[in-house]
Amino acid sequence: CTFINNSGGSGGGMYYGFYSSPFFMSTSANLLNCKFILNSGGFGEGLYSDWFLNITNSVFYNNSASDGGGIYNHFNSLSLFGCVFSTNSATRHGGGVYSWYSPNIDLANCTLHNNSAEQGGAIYSYSNEKYKIKLSGCILWKNLNGFMQSGETGGIDSLHWEDTKSSLDSW
Repeated sequence: CTFINNSGGSGGGMYYGFYSSPFFMSTSANLLNCKFILNSGGFGEGLYSDWFLNITNSVFYNNSASDGGGIYNHFNSLSLFGCVFSTNSATRHGGGVYSWYSPNIDLANCTLHNNSAEQGGAIYSYSNEKYKIKLSGCILWKNLNGFMQSGETGGIDSLHWEDTKSSLDSW
């Protein structure tokens, strides 16, 4: 699947949630080898999701939104494996990935490079202590955060996250 140069209020590239067409009326989906490129608008302009998603070997490139330039995930689990998020932007939160009270956010072997946002250049998560972002073997490189202080990375803005063998670099 390829989504290029689309725009909308939510999910300019793809909207997967409560108001989806009957084609998407399942509460879980698997996406493989998809491309989300140059999509723009309000929330999650690469992809907006209210339901459980597994995404494998997909690219989110140069998407822009107010929140969640690459992905905006809302209240449900998200699993990303071997995905690339590059040059996505958000004027507020989560240049690459934005998560709102999502129970499980798992990223394995993903690269998040050159994404930007006012908060959470690569990843922004708003939740409580029972919900965590889990990273394994990921590379976060040259992501920018508008509130950066000297020596800080622009990678992750979340109170609760775990890391296993990932590389975090602010440049």
